[in-house]
Amino acid sequence: MPSPPARRGIKRALAVLVIGGVAVWYVGQRLDHWMYPWADTTSGRPVLLGSWVGQLTTGGKRPRVVWMDIVREQRPRATRHRRCRGCDDGIEGTLRTCDERGRIWQYRLSGTPEDRAVTRLQGSTLPIDSPPPDGLSLSSFRGSWDGADALNLEVQFYWRKGASAITSSADPDTQGWVPLPLRRNTEAEFTARCKRIAGPAIAERELVP
Repeated sequence: MPSPPARRGIKRALAVLVIGGVAVWYVGQRLDHWMYPWADTTSGRPVLLGSWVGQLTTGGKRPRVVWMDIVREQRPRATRHRRCRGCDDGIEGTLRTCDERGRIWQYRLSGTPEDRAVTRLQGSTLPIDSPPPDGLSLSSFRGSWDGADALNLEVQFYWRKGASAITSSADPDTQGWVPLPLRRNTEAEFTARCKRIAGPAIAERELVP
């Protein structure tokens, strides 16, 4: 059995380890909040994360309502052999669009804020459904956040036919970026807006994969 002085030494060492661990955790938390204020839900300030709804009209005059549910990227910070740098400095989540026919496309989104204030943001989407539905599909997005309740994006589309992704510089639906202003809102608002844009089906292009 350790002598009383040895036991006191062990207790002091354990106390130092505990205090040191808490200090490292605290500093790490503060640094994380400073580096990624757009994801700091403890600050009381608006964050980029959450539910957003917007509406656009493509170059070919096709209406689309868009819902985005953004979360912070949740990849492990370390691997077995190396530390993973920047593994949680991005965003991910779900994106849905609907058209005048009532069809809904579902995507996984991923992106990267390029600065602390998210004055520049870019990302891409991947269809959830397998196989993905044919039709006009959302490809990528870019834009900025105002630090409050406005997310001002631009998006690009392509036509999907089976396994093919088709774009054309002569096609107004796929030839450029389309403005997409979004505001904080709910999935229920997305559903309501989808009903409001319902109308006669706009003819789609004859696609040749």
